[in-house]
Amino acid sequence: MFENNSNYDLFQRLHPHGFSEAMVAHYAKDELKRRAANGDGEAKMLLAIRESELREEDQSIKRGPIQNIKNSVPTLKFIFRLRLS
Repeated sequence: MFENNSNYDLFQRLHPHGFSEAMVAHYAKDELKRRAANGDGEAKMLLAIRESELREEDQSIKRGPIQNIKNSVPTLKFIFRLRLS
């Protein structure tokens, strides 16, 4: 599917913004991994760059404390009856 694309084109596809682009990114990553396994140094470098980008994005996310929702808000149940007359 991506055999004719350059390594840089495949690298650009590794940044998805939607579901369909994420599927394309998966195949592009597989193709880069295949090329890196066959000795392509540029493909290895591009995969390493993407991994470092993902690590930086993961570190920039601030995680808040986990809250127990069960005890914090009481729930109300409403029962509706519908009459046809």
